[in-house]
Amino acid sequence: RKESSAASDVYKRQDQHYDPKYKIIINGHSLGGSLGLIFGARLKIEEGFKNIEVTTFGQPRVGNETFIDSVEKHFGDDYRRVVNDLDIVPKLPPVTKFKYSHSDKLFLIEESGKVYKADSSAMYIHQMKELMLEVADAISKGEEDAFQRKLKENLKESASDHAIDNYIKYLQLSLRNLK
Repeated sequence: RKESSAASDVYKRQDQHYDPKYKIIINGHSLGGSLGLIFGARLKIEEGFKNIEVTTFGQPRVGNETFIDSVEKHFGDDYRRVVNDLDIVPKLPPVTKFKYSHSDKLFLIEESGKVYKADSSAMYIHQMKELMLEVADAISKGEEDAFQRKLKENLKESASDHAIDNYIKYLQLSLRNLK
């Protein structure tokens, strides 16, 4: 198996430098989140590293249900994924076509800065509810093309919500709300 130089370097040096009393923390956004999860799983499950924590932001689906079950079994609460409001990337690739899966170790960030633990179905219900409320409001105002227009707006917002700057902005807002 061909590996990236960073991964190979970690594997080669683990005997010299790895001390299980120190936690290895892996974070990533988008594709970096997927790679971080795969890398963390490799270290923990295949290489036997003990003290690893993985947090992903806007991570697309990676692996099938067997992989995700193994991640949840080995990581427990040391793996979590964070999704910003309507971010579209965590919905990719489509489940129906590729059989990729997500862990339910999910924290959803709302535009208000509220962060809460959710499962994947709750995230999709939240997102559909937002869209339907906007469509209903537009229709009640007599806007005939409301559904199509709101769908386009929702798609733009979904892409915007994926930006790491917006993750940072809403997490900072969440921290200010805690004070």
